[in-house]
Amino acid sequence: MNNINLRDHLEYYRSQHRTLGCKLTHLVGVPFIAFAIPMFFLNRKKAAMMFSFGWFLQLLGHYVFEHNKPILFTRGRSPYTAISALVFVGEEWMDTLRAVRDELNDMPKGKNVNFNRVSESIRRVNKYREQLRR
Repeated sequence: MNNINLRDHLEYYRSQHRTLGCKLTHLVGVPFIAFAIPMFFLNRKKAAMMFSFGWFLQLLGHYVFEHNKPILFTRGRSPYTAISALVFVGEEWMDTLRAVRDELNDMPKGKNVNFNRVSESIRRVNKYREQLRR
């Protein structure tokens, strides 16, 4: 465990966050937890609510959708865990926003967004990203 580097930890982190439900709960939960930290200095009650809500979403994602324990419970308190969570969520948000942007750019003017196509675009981006990791 002590010899593990950030790249290995991030790879393991990704392997524990595969389902759509887990990814969605983390897309919201991780930012809530991250923003709760500086919020603590401004409004402790609001920070505690944000932190609790973020962790509720994390646990929901793991136990309901992913059927595993959060990495914090399985890999100890590695400093790489928080970094991996932020990198993972940042990548997922960027992939999602790129897919939405591409869908909107491909859409004729005056048409409604086809969210099935957006979902398919996200799947293609994720598949391509997985191929790059190998």
